[in-house]
Amino acid sequence: MIDFLKAFPFISKEEYLWSWTVPQVELAANDNTHIEHLTEEQAKIETEKRNAVMYSDAAQLLSDLNVPVFKK
Repeated sequence: MIDFLKAFPFISKEEYLWSWTVPQVELAANDNTHIEHLTEEQAKIETEKRNAVMYSDAAQLLSDLNVPVFKK
């Protein structure tokens, strides 16, 4: 509570306790100021990396999909 009130000095303690709902506090507490946006070139490179995954066998694919694989 104290950290939240320090981060938002315009909110009084009474307002925090009695006016704000839990979802409002959680949404306000999320810090969205450090979002980094990729340039078009960086986005293209990341897309190519994601699409370049090759599997040598089905077991690797199933493993990445979190499907349990039982070996004999």
